[in-house]
Amino acid sequence: GLFLAKKLMKLNITTVSELLSLRFGEISRVYSAVIMVVYETMLAVSQVISIGTVLSTLTGLDIRWAMIVGGGIALIYSYVGGMVAITMTDFMQWILMTAGIFIILLPFSIAKGGGISNIVSSLPESYWNFGSIGLVDEILPKFLLFTLGIMIGQELWQRMFTARDLKTARIGTVAAGGYALIYGLACVFIGMIAVVVIPGNADTQSTFVLMVIEAVPVGLSGLIFAGVLSALMSTLSGPLLASATLIVNDIYLPIKKSEIPDEKKMRIVKLIMGCLCIFVMIAAFFIKDLLVALDMAYAILSGGLFVPIVCALVWKRATTKGALASMMISTIVIVITLFVFGFTSYIPILIGFVVSVIVFTVVSLATPKQENNKIEELLSADD
Repeated sequence: GLFLAKKLMKLNITTVSELLSLRFGEISRVYSAVIMVVYETMLAVSQVISIGTVLSTLTGLDIRWAMIVGGGIALIYSYVGGMVAITMTDFMQWILMTAGIFIILLPFSIAKGGGISNIVSSLPESYWNFGSIGLVDEILPKFLLFTLGIMIGQELWQRMFTARDLKTARIGTVAAGGYALIYGLACVFIGMIAVVVIPGNADTQSTFVLMVIEAVPVGLSGLIFAGVLSALMSTLSGPLLASATLIVNDIYLPIKKSEIPDEKKMRIVKLIMGCLCIFVMIAAFFIKDLLVALDMAYAILSGGLFVPIVCALVWKRATTKGALASMMISTIVIVITLFVFGFTSYIPILIGFVVSVIVFTVVSLATPKQENNKIEELLSADD
């Protein structure tokens, strides 16, 4: 919102890959779209797993059936309604998740934990230290992983592009970031209270559901579950549509090399969304672990695309060969290191990011400077 909104809104683009094509050509557009589709798809998989976990713990259903029921609902309305349905459901889901966490669950959890003073005295001091898990080995890698990934996420850019003007886009984006911080801290605090209320709980993926059952009266707990499922469905629908949009706009059309009518384009998007729905569900069945899916998604995106995207906007000396080399080599390095260090390790994103910076800089400086910079021309023309 602060650093990218103004330039992105002026460029009048619809996808992340379209930005790269303006600066580095159609090859970078197709390749970056492939990386972005992998990220968006894995993000959707992680949300299906989350929805399945909540429903499974709550109802006793097998987690695979729970994924089919809960994830299927979000996949169906995303497929049928497109961005309009996603925007409208997102707004209603935001109301539910806000009321569920801040008005109901948080106060009841504090009461169940015996009040603030009892919670503070019952938890180890390290729980109140923001750096206790390790600045270098945990906090910094996670900051890089998620901050860099979110800044260039197609599902968030797509929402920003629907704003009626730059002021709306900037205020909306910054406000969403502030809300996410407060919402995240509230959920963390509820998790801390769960250590007091549900000691010895080994199934950390089910902590949220168990805490609602323990702390909130029947009836109100239904609103909580509606709220958390709303948050998960909201996060699932965006990446799904983003993936389909990227495949059509940045892979299919550049390869086809011809424009098609909007009506036909929409039919193709729908067809691809249907295929993606099936793939996402199958992938969720096999992966099952939320953090594995999430880490894989952000590692590939942050390490493979962040540097080329930012350099396309701010570095005049950047070249097409530098961008392509950076994307290809860093992605290969990330995939290899994910297998070496494990899919939940943050080392691959650090290695991938460093490799991306070095390769992009060295190759760009070693190749002739590109005189044609469409991004700079468009921004200068608007000014």
